[in-house]
Amino acid sequence: MTVSVFDITVCDWNTGNRIIAESVYEVLYNLFPSHVLISLPYWEPFTPMTLDYVRESDYVFFGGGNHLSSRLENFFWGVTEENYRSVRNVLLLGLGWWKYEGRVEENAERVLRHTLHPGLLHSVRDSYAKEKLSSIGIDNVLVTGCPSMWGLTPEHCESIEKDKSDSVLFTFSSDYAPDMKRDSQILQTLKKNYEKLYFWPQGPADCGYIRKFDFSGTVLPANLPALDNYLENTRTDYIGTRLHAGIKAMQHSRRSIIVAIDNRAAEKGKDFNLPVVSSEKLEKIDGKINSSWRTKLKIPLDNIEKWKRQFKQ
Repeated sequence: MTVSVFDITVCDWNTGNRIIAESVYEVLYNLFPSHVLISLPYWEPFTPMTLDYVRESDYVFFGGGNHLSSRLENFFWGVTEENYRSVRNVLLLGLGWWKYEGRVEENAERVLRHTLHPGLLHSVRDSYAKEKLSSIGIDNVLVTGCPSMWGLTPEHCESIEKDKSDSVLFTFSSDYAPDMKRDSQILQTLKKNYEKLYFWPQGPADCGYIRKFDFSGTVLPANLPALDNYLENTRTDYIGTRLHAGIKAMQHSRRSIIVAIDNRAAEKGKDFNLPVVSSEKLEKIDGKINSSWRTKLKIPLDNIEKWKRQFKQ
């Protein structure tokens, strides 16, 4: 018995994808403890071996990330008009839409309707992704949030700090919507409010980007073990534009403020009460830092259990 998963960490520098993939694999290992799990490359056009695994697996999942789009050329997935007929019954696991877009184009609709499983329920990241799929007649969809958030239950959120720490971990998105003016304003706010500042580079370009600022604090190594080690052993807040660094901080019960620079954080804020501040309202960060508040996420636990239950029948 085999289960295949398009693995968003393969040939990808973005450590945020590793945070997502950790949770994807945790979900799948719990659902299929006796199955062999096969990791498939997701980025490049599919090889004959990839297509063989897709055909032979009992289930095929595409887990996490913002890899769907209204335009086929914007898919962050190796499916093309040339190979999509060989791909069937793929199940979405917390996938989201690339960005706010218009109507789904005809070729993208054709590929999605052919490749996605027509009968079993799909799990998507937010209501926007569900609406886009529904617009092309794909209605077997549940909004579950990203798997990285599934453990942020009300009980877990009770363990998250409610008051300001002396230290702060922050991130910037140098490869994705960089903005020196915005990021300088964030950094000045952090310097004013915290005794110790730590920067975590989520990707290689972030290491060079932070050197453009007047920052003399600590730069953590650009890997996930370094982030986990810091969050495990340091009483800290998290503030930054990297969404999944903030989610990882909450997994470690650290108070987080995520600066929303795209549809991912904005939609999660609306759907799940994620603690976000719009990049257009940076002045609100100071007040949020200096107030006491509980993290109260609204994770759709019923939808998550409904999605899981279909594999236990």
